[in-house]
Amino acid sequence: MLGKRGAKPAGRENSMGTVVLAIIFRNMFVKNNLWLEFGFFLAVCRWHSHCRGANLLCFVSVFHTTSFATKGTVMKSRLLALAAAAMALFVAGSALAAPIVYEGQLLPGVPTFGVNTQAAANQANPVGANYFFFTSDGGTPITIIGGRLEDHFDMSFWILRGLFNDTNQFGTTFDGSDAGFVAFADDGISHPGPFGDPQFGPLVIGAGTYTLAVTNFFSDPDPTNPNTNPFVLNASGVTGVIPEPASIVVWSLIAGVGGAGAYLRRRRKSA
Repeated sequence: MLGKRGAKPAGRENSMGTVVLAIIFRNMFVKNNLWLEFGFFLAVCRWHSHCRGANLLCFVSVFHTTSFATKGTVMKSRLLALAAAAMALFVAGSALAAPIVYEGQLLPGVPTFGVNTQAAANQANPVGANYFFFTSDGGTPITIIGGRLEDHFDMSFWILRGLFNDTNQFGTTFDGSDAGFVAFADDGISHPGPFGDPQFGPLVIGAGTYTLAVTNFFSDPDPTNPNTNPFVLNASGVTGVIPEPASIVVWSLIAGVGGAGAYLRRRRKSA
């Protein structure tokens, strides 16, 4: 539950709103002044956790300023250097992303296991989360319960409508303003370990395919196996329909190749 620990999970402000306000402020106060303009947009980048949009805005702004700046060669060189620096910030922000590989589908009455390797306090970090998917018929109440398999793991999960290919689609953090956001589940079920286990529902949600991302909230350290956090997911009310976007097809092919390899190894041993 949000707020149970005294703070909402770390997130980001609405990126489009930030960009619009930045443009208005720029046009009113810092337009046509290269140093004020560049410094202002660097401050936006620093403040705004969804930095890719702000860095790109900074990059565009510097190039825009170039069109009416002093025509001297030295000034142009400085402008190009500043633009290159802004572009480097933009690229660096994008480089933190990671491709999303779904580990499995949640099926009714079938436990689904996983191991989270995030450090504590990564409850809103899409990088390193464990991704699963499930489908809804739009009429049956759905319940999903997450259970830690080691007492130290303080588990949480996010539910979003749709399937995703890359963590860039969430920005630097999960947040309630993400497209398709459905719920964040945390301390729904009491547990003797640190805090509680997450539960979603029972709740009727629209028909379609959904993503569930498991994250690490405030786990205790495990001196034996650091950042090794096993868990199980149990779902009811979900359907067995299997979607086939590119990411799921790739995941299925990998699973199929792995299964075929294991089968052939068993055959060789028995021969």
